Amino acid sequence: MKKATKLCAVAAMVAAILVPAASASAATPKFTALTLQNGWMGGPGGTALPQVALVSGVVTFKGDLWNGTSDELFTLPAVDTPATTVYVPVQLCSNFGRLEIEPSGAVYVQEEPSDSFFDAQCQTSLDGVSFTL
Repeated sequence: MKKATKLCAVAAMVAAILVPAASASAATPKFTALTLQNGWMGGPGGTALPQVALVSGVVTFKGDLWNGTSDELFTLPAVDTPATTVYVPVQLCSNFGRLEIEPSGAVYVQEEPSDSFFDAQCQTSLDGVSFTL
């Protein structure tokens, strides 16, 4: 009985050591910088550069964009492209909009209402934006 108790205690200690280590490595995605198009720049002043990561089938973005001349922002790496067109909400300067992500990897910003482009140019935040492949 004592041996079984000691074995359980040892197993619990090993699990306590191994599980957080595995979780920590899984929780740290490797982000890749995105190549911006059409005058888009990373964050006001070049901060918060737009990046993308793929973790367990979920494409996740981070960073900010501003100052573009067209609604096309960038093209995703092939590994991060959806099978069909995906729409995801984004926060703009003082409004909301969405990203249109094409199977080709092309990513466009759409402002709501669509009669203006100012808020998208002012700032398009990618922080927290994600979609499942």
